[in-house]
Amino acid sequence: MKNCDQVQVILKVLLIDSNQKRLNQMDNFLSQNGLRLKAFDYIPTISEVKSFGANLITYFTNKSEKSLIDLETMQVDFPGVSILVVTQENSKEAIDALLDRGALNVILNNGKGSEVLFGVISSYKFDARIKKLETQIECVENKYNDLKIIGHAKRILMKRYKETEAEAHYRLQKMSMNRNNTMREISEQIIDASALLG
Repeated sequence: MKNCDQVQVILKVLLIDSNQKRLNQMDNFLSQNGLRLKAFDYIPTISEVKSFGANLITYFTNKSEKSLIDLETMQVDFPGVSILVVTQENSKEAIDALLDRGALNVILNNGKGSEVLFGVISSYKFDARIKKLETQIECVENKYNDLKIIGHAKRILMKRYKETEAEAHYRLQKMSMNRNNTMREISEQIIDASALLG
């Protein structure tokens, strides 16, 4: 179960570009603007990505077909790491294909570092919002499941002890405090015992 509290994440970017000159320029520009990054002129290994702790890959490409294959590889090899594609391909079909293959964001670039910086930051913020929403959804689902289990246990207590819902709830709370367990844990024990007793 995920922690529902907010966690501060440091942006760590992998730059991938087979064009060494552009890679060095972007590496210098983005580093000067305070980003923690590591540059590769090849698709890095899984251990290289994990050891750096990257949470965003910025992938430069000019070749649409090769980039589609690379994106699929990165999606499989680096789950949970978002991918920003920087390309000069400006056709709707090419951009849609990149997004369909797993790119979080696609930006067009004419060689300006400021455009890449904007793309990196906006992709990171977008990805952070998605992950925050996913965590919130999971927390709500967990809370809903807790309430269902507690509700089931209360119905068992109401039937067994001829109690109102409020009385059954109070009984669960008291059992929870006395045993130093959550209400869900106590409710699960009641449900299991009830199933055994028939």
